[in-house]
Amino acid sequence: MEASRLQELATKGDIDLAKSELQKEIALAKVETIQWTAGMFAAQTALIIGALFTMMRMGQPGAQPTVYQPHTQEMHAPAPSPALPADIAAIRAAAEGGNIAAMTTMGALYHYGHEVQQDDAEASRWYLLAAAKGHAGAQFIVGMLFLVGQGVTQSNAQAKYWLRRAAAQGDVTAQHQLALLRQEPSGE
Repeated sequence: MEASRLQELATKGDIDLAKSELQKEIALAKVETIQWTAGMFAAQTALIIGALFTMMRMGQPGAQPTVYQPHTQEMHAPAPSPALPADIAAIRAAAEGGNIAAMTTMGALYHYGHEVQQDDAEASRWYLLAAAKGHAGAQFIVGMLFLVGQGVTQSNAQAKYWLRRAAAQGDVTAQHQLALLRQEPSGE
């Protein structure tokens, strides 16, 4: 809705309608932002997974490094290099050994069902482990999972907690999401 329309409603004394229309616009902007953020997250996750698989393969005798080329993929649906079962096992072992990047990668593998059965609860478990150890990207993801209730019980309080932790580390996307949440009528 244009600002002139809101001003017109306010001038006519229809403040409630103007407020209602503005809230609809904010909600629409929030949905569009979440969709855009999810697309960017998917692209970044694919790059990370592809790079990790490449590093794993480079350590295998006779393995040729693979290169993920984003210009050949759709931005909204990127695909990392195919994983070998040994790659997944090595990443899982590293994650279980406390490697934060590997924990986040395991979360992404389960989140997108890449070479493992897609499982939101298992994805959240891995993301939460990495977030608790201070990984800003995982903290942002966990915040968004709590915001929408994917793999975890929906909780605005938990969403804000994790988004604040990511934002404190300079995660611009988390800062933006927190700003959107503050614009909601129940926001802080």
